[in-house]
Amino acid sequence: MNGLGRVYQHPSLPQQSINISRSWAEYLDPSIQGLNTSLFNLLSKERPFYADVGTDLYMSTSILVILTVNGLARTGLGGTLQGDVKSIELNGGDGGLDGNYWLSGKGDVFDNVDPSQSRDWVTFRVYSNLQGYAYNTLTTPPRIAIAILTAYCLLVVGHTLYTGITGLSSNCWDTIAEVTALAMNSSPTAALRNTCAGITELHIFKLPVRILVSKDEEGEGEHLELVFGSVDDEKMSERTIKVNRTYGTLPNGVAEEGKKDV
Repeated sequence: MNGLGRVYQHPSLPQQSINISRSWAEYLDPSIQGLNTSLFNLLSKERPFYADVGTDLYMSTSILVILTVNGLARTGLGGTLQGDVKSIELNGGDGGLDGNYWLSGKGDVFDNVDPSQSRDWVTFRVYSNLQGYAYNTLTTPPRIAIAILTAYCLLVVGHTLYTGITGLSSNCWDTIAEVTALAMNSSPTAALRNTCAGITELHIFKLPVRILVSKDEEGEGEHLELVFGSVDDEKMSERTIKVNRTYGTLPNGVAEEGKKDV
């Protein structure tokens, strides 16, 4: 038995007997004038449905279902949609459906319908789903993302204005490798005690960090290093980075490499 026959025997759709009156049966299967036959016989001979099915029982069952559903419907077989579909003018002067009404459910998609006449009409509701990617602010994640992007844009604009007004800029520490080298050349600090195997306390991330000047242990040179925690104002002024000055020295006897202007 084919697919539709299996549906009839599905456990969730048990077969139940129904009784209909003679008058309603004649309404479902009217006689066709001029052909001396009924609608059921005509459909059986023409076989417009499931023409590839070879069993007469299956064909008869399908026709009976169609006739019964047609009789239960509130509209006749020749019923059509009333009114004019809302349309908009597209590029080139051609007309097309107004997608805002179809997809957003703003209102009736048909124009020129008399409210008094359509009061008892069958309402045809269209539910449309559009699959794809879109930007919206209907949920929390897009709002958080927009807030973060806005804050980042404000930071960039502020940095650009500061650089343009003061004329100060730097091309140092543009990569992770440069920041790592700066950290490795910095002096150990008690503020980061017990963090060599991992960080489990949140207060470590709250420590202020600065890049200050430090005297070399060998020679009169200076290098830069990360300084965590608070620093006295007097020491801060002495260790502040000077503009257009070269930092980063190596031990005596080694070629000077890796120097960079701030």
